[in-house]
Amino acid sequence: LAYRYHLVIIADEIYGDLTYDGAVFHPLATLTPKVPIITCDGIAKRWMVPGWRLGWLIIHDRHRVLNEVRKGLVALSQKIVGPCALVQGALPKILAETPEKYFEHNRQVISKNANIVSKLLKGLEGVHCLQPHGAMYMMISIDRSMYGDDLKFASELIQEESVYCLPGSAFSSPGWIRLVITHSEEVTEEAMRRIRAFCERRQTEGFPESEEISSDEGCEILSESN
Repeated sequence: LAYRYHLVIIADEIYGDLTYDGAVFHPLATLTPKVPIITCDGIAKRWMVPGWRLGWLIIHDRHRVLNEVRKGLVALSQKIVGPCALVQGALPKILAETPEKYFEHNRQVISKNANIVSKLLKGLEGVHCLQPHGAMYMMISIDRSMYGDDLKFASELIQEESVYCLPGSAFSSPGWIRLVITHSEEVTEEAMRRIRAFCERRQTEGFPESEEISSDEGCEILSESN
């Protein structure tokens, strides 16, 4: 379709080779030489350094149709503040000298943790784990009628059990929560025990009633704080 309608593809491949359990990653640019492709990549995910904020674009343009785009990208890169010079200077060695066993270890940890999550939450009513084959996240669906919406679930979970997750609504997936599964096996198991305990309480007790403050009470509190 991209070739037929003369479209440029922007491919976000930040998770790249972070696949496991039989899944294989194929860079989009390897599939055809006919379509111009701009690949987005970086070190935040595969190298597990999200705070470094260092990424790049690779332009696959065998027919030279993106010359103006290239100029625009260069101009843009000269007008905005980029990553610090130290991080940029380290990049060539990071790319060239990181051993494959580092990535393999990360993939094994994530795969094992995904299985731990599925095992320890199995049979929990109103909860369904979507088994991943790539990236470092796991999506879990929650029954709204039992646990409230995903925003409430995430908020109450961190308050009561100190387990942090993101509500799926942040990713256009209401009714789901997203867990990061890069921690140690021990931490992952403890987190799942807490999530299970949280859900089992909700099944028997329901969500606590929220306290409503009248406008008069609100004014009183404000006056006291002043």
